[in-house]
Amino acid sequence: MPADVSPSKFKRAGVDSAPAVRFFHTWIGRILLVLLSVLLLTLSFAPLNVWPLAYVACVPWLLLIYHLRGNLTAFLYGWLTGALLFLANMYWLWKVTVPGLFGLVIYLGLYFGILAVLLRWVVGWRARAVAVAPAANQSRDPSVTPQDVSRATTATGTLARVVGVAVVFTAVEWLRGHYSVLGNEGLPWLYLGHSQSLFLSICQIADITGVAGITFLLVMVNAWAASFVINGLRLRPVLPTAVVVLLALCAAALYGRQRMLDKSSLSTGPTVLLVQANFPQDNSGAKGATQRQIDRFHIQTTTDALARLNAANQRVDLVVWSETMMDALNREARDFIWNLNQKKGQELQDTFDAIGKIAATFRVNLLTGGVRMTDWREKPDADGSTFFYAADRRNVAYYFSNIGFFSDDRYDKIKLVPFGEFMPFQHTIPPLYRLMMTFNPYSDEYTLTRGDNDALTRFPLERMPQPSTIPATSGQPIQNGVVPRTWQFVTPICFEDLDATLVARMFRSTETGKKSADLLVNITNDGWFGSTQPPAHLQAAIFRSIENRVPTARSVNTGISAFVDSCGRVIETIPPGIEGTSVATVTVDDRHTFFTRFGEMFSHVCAAITSILLIGRAIGLAMRKRPIAQSSKL
Repeated sequence: MPADVSPSKFKRAGVDSAPAVRFFHTWIGRILLVLLSVLLLTLSFAPLNVWPLAYVACVPWLLLIYHLRGNLTAFLYGWLTGALLFLANMYWLWKVTVPGLFGLVIYLGLYFGILAVLLRWVVGWRARAVAVAPAANQSRDPSVTPQDVSRATTATGTLARVVGVAVVFTAVEWLRGHYSVLGNEGLPWLYLGHSQSLFLSICQIADITGVAGITFLLVMVNAWAASFVINGLRLRPVLPTAVVVLLALCAAALYGRQRMLDKSSLSTGPTVLLVQANFPQDNSGAKGATQRQIDRFHIQTTTDALARLNAANQRVDLVVWSETMMDALNREARDFIWNLNQKKGQELQDTFDAIGKIAATFRVNLLTGGVRMTDWREKPDADGSTFFYAADRRNVAYYFSNIGFFSDDRYDKIKLVPFGEFMPFQHTIPPLYRLMMTFNPYSDEYTLTRGDNDALTRFPLERMPQPSTIPATSGQPIQNGVVPRTWQFVTPICFEDLDATLVARMFRSTETGKKSADLLVNITNDGWFGSTQPPAHLQAAIFRSIENRVPTARSVNTGISAFVDSCGRVIETIPPGIEGTSVATVTVDDRHTFFTRFGEMFSHVCAAITSILLIGRAIGLAMRKRPIAQSSKL
C-alpha cells in the first residue's frame, strides 16, 4: 500500500462513514426493513389498492440489500422478503392446501433471493462498490473494479445503476411468471406493475411493453429514492437521474392519456349477459350444492333475466356461465353415463336440452364452462368392485349457437394449475409425485388433460338479424331489410387470463393490422378461495384488455364478475359472495397493438440485457483472478 494512502480512505461510503448505517447491521434493523417493504407492497395491491405506495415500497428492501456485506446474506434476506410477501398476499391458499401454501411461498421467495444477488453482483448495488478512495480498486474485494468506482461517483453512474436495477428486477419478475421447476408453469401473480390498475394513464403503455413496462417505471422510482437516501439526502448527485426518471413517468402518462382519449377506432359491440353463481368449493371439489341444483340455478336465473330484458326490448347476443359449472355435455359422456346410470343420464340430457332451448327461444349464443370426458375405462376398487373413469378429462368451454345447436367449437384449457388440476412429477420424479399425492384430495384419475397448445379457439358470435332503420355501411349486405352483425371472441379459462403471452397469441393474426378476435370472455371459478383473492385476480386480469385493446367480459363463480373496456376501466361488477346477473353492451376496439403482434418483447430485452451483464461480469471476474493466481506462482 502506498505510504500516502491511509486506511481511512478505504471506508465504504454509507457504511463505516455514517453511524446511522449501523442500523443495517443489526438483525432487528434488517427484519424491520424487510417487514416495512412487505407491508408497503401489500398495501399497494388489491384489495387495499393504495397504489401510490408502490413508488416507495421497495426502498427499504433496496437499502437493506445495498448495505449487506455478503451475497449469501443478501440472498437469505431477499428470500425472506419474497416468502413473507407471498404469504401475506396468498394466504387464502390455506383453504385448498396448507402444505402447498408453505411450499409455494418458500419456493417463490427464492426469486427475490436471486434478485438480491443479481442486483449486487451484476448492477453493483452494494456499498463496497461505492468506495470513495482513488485507489479503491486496491480493495481486498476482488469484485470491485475501477469501473465500479467511476459508475458510483458520477451522475452517469447513478443513472446507470438506477436503470440497471429496473432492468434486472423486471427480468426476474418475468422469469418468475413464466418458468419454474415445473417447466413453463410460472406464476404471473403480484407483478409490481399490477398495483397501478387504478392509475390507468400510466397503465396504457402495456399495449407496448405489457405490465413489465409499468414495473420498470416503478422500480426506477424506487431505485432513485434509495440512491437519494444512500447519498445522504443530497439532491445534487442524483438530480440528473431524477430528471430522467420524471421525464419517463411523464412520457408514459401522456401516452396513456392520449390512448384513453382516442375514440376513432371504437364501435358498438355485442350485448353480453353474465351469470354469477355463488357455490363455494372446498379442496375436495365439492361445490356446496348438487349438480342438479347448480344446473337448475343457471337455467332459471338465465331464463328470468332474458325474459326481463326481452320485455324491456333489450336484446342479448351472448350469455356466459362460469368455469366448470356444467357436467360433461359432450356426446360420448352423455351416452356412456346414460348406459351406466339411466337416471343420472336423463338428468344430464335434460340439462343439455334446456340449455339449447334457452338459446333457441331467446336467440342468444351461450357459453358455459364444464368438463369433457372421453376414453372411459374400468378399474378395480379397493373393496374388490370396479368403477369407471374417464382417462381423458378436460376443463372446457362449451358453446351453443343462437338457434339452439350444440356447437363443434369448444376450447380446452391449456394452462393447467399445478396441484389443483394436475400433480407434477408423475413421470419425471415418481417418488416425489407419490409423496405429493398424500396431500392431494383427488385420486390418480382426476388429473386433467391439457388442451393442444395451438388450439386457440375463436368462437363466432353472430347477432340474429333484426329490422334496421339505418342503411347498411361499409359494404355490409342487407338481407330482407336487416343488417347482419358478427364478431369473434376467445375465452381463456380461469388463471389463463393471467398469462399475457397466451392471451396475446389468442388475438394474434397473420393478417396485417387486424386482430383475430374482438372480445375476451373469461370464465373463472374462484370459489376455492376467500374474499381477498378475487380482487387481486381481477386487478391482474384487466391488463389483458389494455395489452390487446379488447373489452373483457368475466363470469366468475362467487365473483368478481365484471366488464372491462379496452383501456382497463371496470364496470358493471357483481361483488364477491353473492349471486346475480350483469348485462352490458361492450365497445369493440379495432386498434392492433405492438404487444398483440410481438408479445412480451420488452421483458425479453430486459432478460437478454441481464444475461449479457451477468456473463460479462463473470468473465471480468475470472480475468482479474487469473493474473493474481499467476503472480502468486512467481
